[in-house]
Amino acid sequence: MKIRMTLSKKSIFILVAYLTLVFSTICYVFYEFIYHYLSWEMCCYLTIASIVILYLAGYLTNSHSKYYEKMIEQSLKLEAEEYNIKYMDLIHEKTKEYNKLQHDYKHHLNVLRNMVKDNYFQEAQTYIDDLEKQKTCDLIYVDHSILNYLLNDKKVYAKSLGIEIECLIVGKIVNFISDIDYSILLGNLLDNAIEETKLIGSKIIELSIEFHEERVIFEVKNQTHLKNSEKELKTHKKDHHKHGFGLKNIADVVHKYRGQDIIEIKDGYFTHMCIFYRID
Repeated sequence: MKIRMTLSKKSIFILVAYLTLVFSTICYVFYEFIYHYLSWEMCCYLTIASIVILYLAGYLTNSHSKYYEKMIEQSLKLEAEEYNIKYMDLIHEKTKEYNKLQHDYKHHLNVLRNMVKDNYFQEAQTYIDDLEKQKTCDLIYVDHSILNYLLNDKKVYAKSLGIEIECLIVGKIVNFISDIDYSILLGNLLDNAIEETKLIGSKIIELSIEFHEERVIFEVKNQTHLKNSEKELKTHKKDHHKHGFGLKNIADVVHKYRGQDIIEIKDGYFTHMCIFYRID
């Protein structure tokens, strides 16, 4: 049976401190016994006391581990619910926006049609040039409502910060990944990339999604201030006490599909790849 335990840094520090104290005490007791400073009975009592303390330390660490995992699980469920509510609202907002664009599109076609009909070709070209200048952001379209609105929401937000998300989507959408998992995964991947890109003043985030019949590959690549040898990722958000849940939630979602969660820091670029596999 595989035992999975998640420990916070504080728990690891306390456990190591307890282990060091107990083993030091046992070594000291045996040293004193060997040189006849302690009786055999006292040596046994102190050794048993040390073992009891070690047991209590393990018990408390295990209890804290269960509490920590429960807290992470609750964070994952809360984030999933927040994404669900957020993107349902976003769907309604974008639907209104698309309806407005469709109405404007018909109006622009009528104007251009009449200009061409009356041989106002130069005016029509000027009108088209003006429309091009008004275009603020190229929208992404995929045949999946949650992905559609999620990607466009992040793209528009990044654009407002002067960051361009270059998106490449290959293949046909699969249905073995749930909507909530799509939201948690891409929401966290893109939020992390936008935060880091904004921090260092970069302008480009590369996102690629490859859909295959038996697997899906998500990859986000952006410039980073981290060096090749750095392993610990730090946040610059105000709510830094929540840092770690985003990466943990990504890892948990990938784990559900027995996938791979790969992070690479190389030559000034941070690449986060997640591979999902179909589970029958």
